[in-house]
Amino acid sequence: MAREVHSFDVTVPAGTPKATPLVTELAIPPREVTEIEIIIPPGPRGEVGFQIAAAGRQMLPYEPGAFFVTDNETIRWPISEQITSGAWELIAYNTGSFNHTLEIRLLADLPGVAATPELLPLAALQSPSTVSLPPAPALAPLDLGLVAPPLPELP
Repeated sequence: MAREVHSFDVTVPAGTPKATPLVTELAIPPREVTEIEIIIPPGPRGEVGFQIAAAGRQMLPYEPGAFFVTDNETIRWPISEQITSGAWELIAYNTGSFNHTLEIRLLADLPGVAATPELLPLAALQSPSTVSLPPAPALAPLDLGLVAPPLPELP
């Protein structure tokens, strides 16, 4: 489970050619991305294609020059051993007549930090403790050498 989710809405303008696609930064702080989620709403009908890149280099799909083309789909890719600089990008084209918006989510952890461990079930927290602690040691009264002033006499 990732500690952070970074979300980006990228609108790909109508008439963006495949030969000169839109390049959009998905910059995050230095992090280890553990999963990428992309939401493609209904509408593109094969006219929008995209790639995930990092620092100008295509990462997904793996085949050079290939683009993902889909419609009305949510895609989730668990990934590992990718860049940790945070320099992610979306490269996209749109040969259609309407703008289309893709939502990209980068699920991330701090570099070198393991994912969040599983939480204890609530029942485990509500059951009586079986751990017994030894009694606290008796403390001797402290003598700080302070003397309270005498109280004034009442009439």
